[in-house]
Amino acid sequence: MSSPVIVDINKVETKDGKELFQLLIEQEAFIAKADGSVRAGTLKCRVLTDWNFAKCNSVKGKALPGYAIARVECDPYEFTVDGEVKLFNHTWVLQKA
Repeated sequence: MSSPVIVDINKVETKDGKELFQLLIEQEAFIAKADGSVRAGTLKCRVLTDWNFAKCNSVKGKALPGYAIARVECDPYEFTVDGEVKLFNHTWVLQKA
């Protein structure tokens, strides 16, 4: 299994107006068959950080050996896929491998 890689940075604002950055992390592509169709995807997660933009930008493209993106259970939520609302009860997080 390949190491996750930091692929992008997003600025986010907290409810109290504080600006933080979110690192988009991806790990290995996969092909999945569901509901009669085949889809290509990538395991992805987002990690919130209080680093400044320069620090976040300096780690963009870096691999994170010793970590993996893992599926974990969470409270149910709705997500729209190709116009169809689906109910999910899992999310993806970065964990020590």
